[in-house]
Amino acid sequence: MQSLSGCHTSQFLLSCGPLRSRQTTLHSTVHELRRNIVIPNQRNVQAQTSTSDSLPPKANGPVCIVGGGPAGLAAALMLARRGWKDITIIEKKEVIGAEDNQRSYVYMIDGRGRKLLSRLPGVVDCLDDFGVSTAAINIMRVMPDGDVKRNEIAIKDPKRVNHFMPRPSFLKLLLEKGLQKEWAQAAKITLLTSTEVEAISRTTGQQSSSSSSSSSSGSSDKEEAPLCVKAVRRNSSGNSETIELRPHLLIGADGQSSMVRTTLQQWESEDGATSGGGRFALKESFSPAGGLRYKILRLPPNPVASTRPDSPPLLNPSFAILVGKALGAGSALRAMRLGLLPIRDPNASRTANLITKPDHKVWEVTGTEEMYDMLQRSMPQVRFRELVPPEVMAQFAASKGGRFPQPQLCEGLHYLVSLGDSQHDTEQQVISSQGDGPALDARTAASSSGATMPGTAGVLLIGDARASFPPDLGQGVNSALEDVDELAQVLEHTGDDLSKALPLYEKRRAPHIAALIQLMTFSYPWQYNQDPVQRFLWTINFAIRAFLSKALPAIFSPHSFMLVQVSNLSYKQVLDMTHATTQRLYALFGGLALGVAIVVGKGLKASAMGA
Repeated sequence: MQSLSGCHTSQFLLSCGPLRSRQTTLHSTVHELRRNIVIPNQRNVQAQTSTSDSLPPKANGPVCIVGGGPAGLAAALMLARRGWKDITIIEKKEVIGAEDNQRSYVYMIDGRGRKLLSRLPGVVDCLDDFGVSTAAINIMRVMPDGDVKRNEIAIKDPKRVNHFMPRPSFLKLLLEKGLQKEWAQAAKITLLTSTEVEAISRTTGQQSSSSSSSSSSGSSDKEEAPLCVKAVRRNSSGNSETIELRPHLLIGADGQSSMVRTTLQQWESEDGATSGGGRFALKESFSPAGGLRYKILRLPPNPVASTRPDSPPLLNPSFAILVGKALGAGSALRAMRLGLLPIRDPNASRTANLITKPDHKVWEVTGTEEMYDMLQRSMPQVRFRELVPPEVMAQFAASKGGRFPQPQLCEGLHYLVSLGDSQHDTEQQVISSQGDGPALDARTAASSSGATMPGTAGVLLIGDARASFPPDLGQGVNSALEDVDELAQVLEHTGDDLSKALPLYEKRRAPHIAALIQLMTFSYPWQYNQDPVQRFLWTINFAIRAFLSKALPAIFSPHSFMLVQVSNLSYKQVLDMTHATTQRLYALFGGLALGVAIVVGKGLKASAMGA
């Protein structure tokens, strides 16, 4: 069995080495889109995003989404498709999907992600145009002696097709094939780049003195919206302007260091409901992959890595691993590997990902010549001086790279704010009207507790803002897209009533995110070659479960790594099936051990009697 250990993608660690498309292409795409997307000045933003005297029972805007990554863009498109309007996306970077020389990601879009994309006409149909579609994964492994080995890995379900694409390519797909659609343009989606949230506040029914709170219809604000988002937008000349938004729905899609989540944690503390650290405090679990360090080395398109004269090029749409050898004894000199994931553009440069334990000697090398020397000694089959220009190697040597986080999540996924009502009172009204939630008819849910509280607004966390983890299972972007798909379902279920939809979202989604975090602690954290003994034991475990699940499928399930690839299984179902198989394995081996002990005991007794 072969796997792509030592290779990294933010979404699928069966694979190796995040890749990126060219920034110039994406930059020009964004400029083209700005002709069609509203990029307002401060006055227009204020006019578009403020609320009228009271919010309707089933609101359809305005919306503020903090974070212009895959989760944020997907949420905006989903809401636009449902008919929501006045949607503002705040992104602190100047260009959506801009390249990062220290970090790079290749996404693997699987069935979980495609569920959400299928709601967006024109997007899911273009996956093949932006990414590399794969059923089986065939890897070219370039060995230290220059030999090139090809093999198909055994831990990828060949019945399930996935699409690999660099992060900029996926964002370009959402921008070009999503935001340019008529239904998206009708939603008045506003994309604010070079903009950073400065403060998020909630009001308690006090009259606003802000001059920016007039509604989009031109009426004056007799009652202030419960939420206020203040952001600062920078321009190319270095000047800045303050923007004030008053959304009915605020979505935090702003990553692991989410300001939205931090604000909710502060509000919860102010409410006095912080027992056990609070619902929005991050709770960390341990994974052997947490804390591993990684960085990116840029290679030319379709590189010929081996020194052998007949060596084939590593074509851009292919998987490859450059296998190194140990430089000495101990983990600090353990063999390094560079992993490359497929990319569709045949002319784009490739990126190779290096992943090691934090104490590896490679992190002590900061000079260009020293890095050339270390890589050449570890991987003598690669012509590093021919493939990598000095300025690129200098950048690689100086880069501190990144670290995989430990699996962590916050229990709370939403927060309701209502004028004149506390969070607790609002929640109690919602909970008493929801009952079991999922079994409640949408129209019944919308009316069972009377009219929705006027002035109610909601805050929601999705993607890395609610949980972050190493990329072992390839579920970062897919779980985020599944968040958005779940939001679409609960909005449909409750008739877009946020006071019922958001608590229902948390009730449905939180158990599955918690299950995913548990899976991250044991499913496949040893794939990075950080401990060969543990990886060998993992391989035995995988093989036993694979054999028994084929021989006795009604009793034993495959390994959790395979189950996660089945998109119609929830994370909680995967966890439950895995634990059930583990208990049955304990019973099986316990029974075998007891049987062996009985047989051996009888044999010893017979021998003693014969003597």
